Amino acid sequence: LDQSSSLLRNTAHNLVPDILLHSGIDNGLNELCRKTAQMENISIFYQSYGIPIVNKSQEKVLFRIMQEMLKIIIQYSRPAPILLQLNWQEKLLYVTIEAHPGDASLPWEEIEKSPDWILLKKKTEAANGMVTVDSRKGKATVWDLEFETEAG
Repeated sequence: LDQSSSLLRNTAHNLVPDILLHSGIDNGLNELCRKTAQMENISIFYQSYGIPIVNKSQEKVLFRIMQEMLKIIIQYSRPAPILLQLNWQEKLLYVTIEAHPGDASLPWEEIEKSPDWILLKKKTEAANGMVTVDSRKGKATVWDLEFETEAG
């Protein structure tokens, strides 16, 4: 019962973390990286430049996309370390995620065929975003995302 209760609390918190509601997306993503790094026992570095200009609805969608990106990267790559960098420029958000391959890493060609990745790519496009990937054997994989943002 205690485990179920704890799992339910964690799930509810992950859906809409309090920090996202009270402190905005920048603090929410920073906290997401910190907690994910702690839970997965890996290094995740978070950097953000510029002032977030995004409405609350889009904030939740962007948070969810970043959350799922980290989950997929960790699940398929077990990377060490990960860099999540946001660059806010007027009505655009540029996101770069760089992950160095871990020992249990699958080749990118396998990851991009996964249902998780295909769904995330569709969610990104539905959020006025696009994603590109640069993956070379033995090098860090870099995911670049770009979103049009809306103030409000």
